[in-house]
Amino acid sequence: CLMGETNVYTQTNANVAIGYQCGLFVGNQAQNNVLIGYECAKGTTGAGEFVGDNNTYIGYQCGLVNTGGFANVGIGTQCLHSNTTGFQNVAMGVDCLKANEGGYQNVAIGKECLQTNISGHSNVAMGYQSLYSNTASNNTAIGYQCSYWNSSGNNNTAIGYQCLMGET
Repeated sequence: CLMGETNVYTQTNANVAIGYQCGLFVGNQAQNNVLIGYECAKGTTGAGEFVGDNNTYIGYQCGLVNTGGFANVGIGTQCLHSNTTGFQNVAMGVDCLKANEGGYQNVAIGKECLQTNISGHSNVAMGYQSLYSNTASNNTAIGYQCSYWNSSGNNNTAIGYQCLMGET
């Protein structure tokens, strides 16, 4: 845990890491993070080091490749798995915001919510697979598979079982 690429990193303070290879490639100035789980916020060598601040990642491979994302909360298997620079996201549930790279200020609660979101921001998805295919911004979907196929629609609100499921 918290090894760093060369075991020499500076200004990396107040972090907690529990789990196999959790925070393994921590970089300089990673601060105030709570990392719990197998390969949680593992990062990579070189430019891929984990340097985020104020993140809480709990679960298998949560925040796996986080390089600069900050103030994120991921709870569940592979939440925010691909997040590199996204910030102020909340993901709770298996595979929530899994493909997110730079999207910010998103809330995903429920299995596979906002799973394919890469850069969309300011979205709220609650319920199984809500906004599953989303890559857009400023959408709210609450309910089972709400706005499931939305890929480019912005500024939508869907509430209820499969609301706007086919809308793209």
